[in-house]
Amino acid sequence: MTSKRPKAEAKIQIENERVIITEWRFAPGAETGWHKHGYDYRVDA
Repeated sequence: MTSKRPKAEAKIQIENERVIITEWRFAPGAETGWHKHGYDYRVDA
């Protein structure tokens, strides 16, 4: 299954032995696509 929607852009802000902090940028209509979370996560908007 392939989407024609634009992909969100990810930029790692901090990565160490305790956390990975990623900033996501979404253009109108953008999506991350199907994925799995390998760690606990939190979303702030």
